[in-house]
Amino acid sequence: MVISTVFSFLNQEFTQNAAYFKGVDEAPELGDNFYRLKQEFEDSTAEYSEVRAVKFGIDLNAISFFPNPAQNELFLNLSEYQGKQATIIISNKYGQIMEQIDLSEIPAELVKVNLSSYQNGLYFVRTKIARSKFVGQKVFISKMY
Repeated sequence: MVISTVFSFLNQEFTQNAAYFKGVDEAPELGDNFYRLKQEFEDSTAEYSEVRAVKFGIDLNAISFFPNPAQNELFLNLSEYQGKQATIIISNKYGQIMEQIDLSEIPAELVKVNLSSYQNGLYFVRTKIARSKFVGQKVFISKMY
């Protein structure tokens, strides 16, 4: 997650010059994460920005599928979210929905998707766990004829 903000420098007097800060949290925790900027002045004093909350609701590494490229079957590993509700949408490269799978409860075992009616090409698998946002991943279907 990239967090960037604009902050004005305040030395002895107010200045119109703006500084741009950009930081990356390489390992955010699931749930709410809190961030703020610290601005240090030439006279060794400091000020802090307002605290901002950023919610990380889905562990992108916990949602996986294989094989990729796929032929006739695709397996999704959602076991990290066992018992929660999920929606899986598979769409083609034009955004047309090919299949929607609604799970009232995510099982402990792998979720199997039958791809036998799909043609070769690029597809997008979007997964929504409970009330979180959709997380999208690409899968390529390549069948040997």
